[in-house]
Amino acid sequence: MPPPIPHAARVTPHDDTELKRAQTELMRSQDVLRRLAAGLDSVQENERRRIASELHDDLQQTLGAIRMNLVAVTEQLAAFQHRVPPLLAEVDMLVANALESTRRIVSDLRPAVLEDLGLAAALTEICAGFTRRTGIDSDLDIQDGIDEEPAITPAISFCLYRVVQESLNNVAKHAQANTVQIGLRRAPDDQLVLRITDNGRGLREEDREKKESFGLIGMQERLRAIGGTLRVTGKPGQGTTVEATVPFFFPAA
Repeated sequence: MPPPIPHAARVTPHDDTELKRAQTELMRSQDVLRRLAAGLDSVQENERRRIASELHDDLQQTLGAIRMNLVAVTEQLAAFQHRVPPLLAEVDMLVANALESTRRIVSDLRPAVLEDLGLAAALTEICAGFTRRTGIDSDLDIQDGIDEEPAITPAISFCLYRVVQESLNNVAKHAQANTVQIGLRRAPDDQLVLRITDNGRGLREEDREKKESFGLIGMQERLRAIGGTLRVTGKPGQGTTVEATVPFFFPAA
């Protein structure tokens, strides 16, 4: 006769029910956290839109008015004084730089071209600006007709735009690259695949532990909120690839 099972090792139907209940609660909590992340992302986008509007409506207009007044003052003083016009020219240059910075900040916070012209135009603009600022060549390859697909919702467009934005920021800061390639394709399995590849120093294991890796975590959570995934690969000296995949037919919330 086999020895009796110790009491501590016995699994009763009650224990099994409690385990299933705990697993169900855990899954429900994870679902709630994902919904909260998606809601937070929406709040952040709305806040970016608000700040961008204030910068555009207030600061840019004020700087523009200052610049117009400087031009008028310079014209009046040019005939009488020789020292004032150079000073005013310097102020004018500073205002011009502030205007350009404001436009860039507004574009980063609220990419109007994304809302008005679509994802392809927005990615074209951000890549051109990236190359202009950093000197790093950017090669953008987007499958024809992507913007015409009704399954690409505003949420998907904004998510992929932010992934490209964050990836290019990482390339500029850390990659030591001279070329970056961005591709957007519809895969045969109803997946939309965004791939950003640079020819920089590559991704080391310790890089994932740095504070900057929070940018990767942010991209991952942003994608997860819309049912997507993020994969980052790279070896020292062989560049880094960021691949974002989202379901092409994203279910309605």
